[in-house]
Amino acid sequence: MNVPLAVVELQDQTVRTYHVGDSMILVTGQKGKITLQTISHSPVGYAVHAGLLDETEAMHHEDRHLVSNLIGSNDMHIEVGSTAEFAPRDTLVMASDGLFDNLHLEEIAEYPRRGKTSRCSKLAGACRKRMTDAGKDRPSKPDDLTFIFFRCNRF
Repeated sequence: MNVPLAVVELQDQTVRTYHVGDSMILVTGQKGKITLQTISHSPVGYAVHAGLLDETEAMHHEDRHLVSNLIGSNDMHIEVGSTAEFAPRDTLVMASDGLFDNLHLEEIAEYPRRGKTSRCSKLAGACRKRMTDAGKDRPSKPDDLTFIFFRCNRF
């Protein structure tokens, strides 16, 4: 069985990401700005990173389901990110592709921006609704959904 993996190492006020596959990791600042984003290990993910596709085009791309790096494949590799600052009130988001295939990054970043991380439980409902309610201008891809939000208010 081939599966993705996302791991985050938090040490002092730094974060380092390790990932395989199409799960992604984000860090958002207090005002919702995305300060760190891993690259989905997929042809579409690499095309977005290279500037060949924008986020909306990627969400509707016919090859969105293809993944090029998974645990269990013979040529698997673990992408180790550089260390980055993780400031008080930054929010860490680790999630399966079920989140990123259904909600835009700006939509995701809004959930931890205001108030407590417990508000993020509403994100599951918004994503589930999007999965089941396809719209012409909205992404909709039924899939599994796993996500973690983490915020450290002080170090």
